[in-house]
Amino acid sequence: MKNIIYLLLLTGILLSLGACEGSEYELENTIPTKCHKILYLKNSGKQQITLFNTGQINHYSFSIIKAGSNPDLEANVDISLLTQEEVDNHYSNLDGVNYKIISENGYSLNATHLDFSTVDRSKKITVSLDAQKISEDMESDPSATWVLPLQISSKTDSVNVNMKELFLQLEVRNASVGFKEVGTGVKEIEYGRIESSINYNATFKLDIANQWNLVCGFEAASQSYVDEYNTANKTSYKLLPEGSYSFAEILELPASISEAVLRITIDGNQLKELSKENRSGEYILPVRIKSVNMFEVSTTNNVYAVTIRITPKLDRSEWTITASSEELNGSNSGKGEGPAKYMLDGNSNTYWENQWKSEPAPVPTLPYTLIIDTKKEHTFFKFFMQQRRTNIGTKGGTFYISPDNNNWTKVGTFQMAQITAVQEFDITEAKGRYIKIVVESSHIGQQAQLAEFYAYGE
Repeated sequence: MKNIIYLLLLTGILLSLGACEGSEYELENTIPTKCHKILYLKNSGKQQITLFNTGQINHYSFSIIKAGSNPDLEANVDISLLTQEEVDNHYSNLDGVNYKIISENGYSLNATHLDFSTVDRSKKITVSLDAQKISEDMESDPSATWVLPLQISSKTDSVNVNMKELFLQLEVRNASVGFKEVGTGVKEIEYGRIESSINYNATFKLDIANQWNLVCGFEAASQSYVDEYNTANKTSYKLLPEGSYSFAEILELPASISEAVLRITIDGNQLKELSKENRSGEYILPVRIKSVNMFEVSTTNNVYAVTIRITPKLDRSEWTITASSEELNGSNSGKGEGPAKYMLDGNSNTYWENQWKSEPAPVPTLPYTLIIDTKKEHTFFKFFMQQRRTNIGTKGGTFYISPDNNNWTKVGTFQMAQITAVQEFDITEAKGRYIKIVVESSHIGQQAQLAEFYAYGE
């Protein structure tokens, strides 16, 4: 019975560790002495290691485990390097990769021999890696993949043949400072609601734990950067001129702090002045990290681009609309067809249409009047409308503006083409709260529909 129990225990150990050959076990024996204690690397095999070239030594640790049927026994192990020939035969030829071992001055081990006491179950080895020296190796042969191939062995104890090698593939990077994000995307601002100052928080950081006192310098990028940006992104931003923005030119990253915020402020009054002629414009302020007293400036995240689009398009979120004729009971009136409110919902698939089905069945008769309450006084200078996507009917009409919904001033007329694109209409600039649209003619009998209405103003 005891032998059977030992056999079951041994089977589990050998399957997981693979240190003993099955031929060495015979039924009349108990567990072979060779399998009483088995050594192996906890994290064996290939490991990718990124080192930062900071002038300080990098450290990597791994563990050696003592297991087996009786791990209470003492054991010892040696740690050494594979030879270049062994690397070529076991790795390079199989992977088709030119692996090369780093030079001796690029690394050191805190121990090359370990003794395990009866109570030890694992021991740690620390490898010290000099990123600068390894970088010099890499520069000598950039086509090679540089490695540190370690192995364990023992003259007295068993070693798991499948878990005895640690193949460290090394990458060296220079630590760098860069922005966490390269921008916040386009900020769209209504011309009439430009605030006196517009603030952005641009986070910049060191890409490793900071142990130094870093000093970072910032500047606005030049027109050439904007030209390249516009070409690459198919945009037409104008560079914000000096005097229309401010930010600190020098900021510190003290030791133990890896990131900080650069506050960028845009002068809203200057921005409004720039946009005054057309009450619109697209502007960019690319802020660049120009220097750092240690390490490098990131080559990918070195610019934070503030992008602003000034538009005279008025916010319609609180507007309401009434109509002299609207279809409230059409086949899809609850799904975006008929009621005038759909002219203000921002969805070109929904639309207003004149009454045609509701009981008692009317005979549609032009003109149709739509009145929009914008809730506050604005100065209006341009209107936009969009036809229904199918069955396009609206043709011509007149625009009016009123301060009180009683006294109306005619500000323009419109003629709409039978297209689905948004159509633009110039009007006489006027102040008021209410907009009246009178649809007076149709491309299709007495039918009229409109998908969207927008107004430019301030």
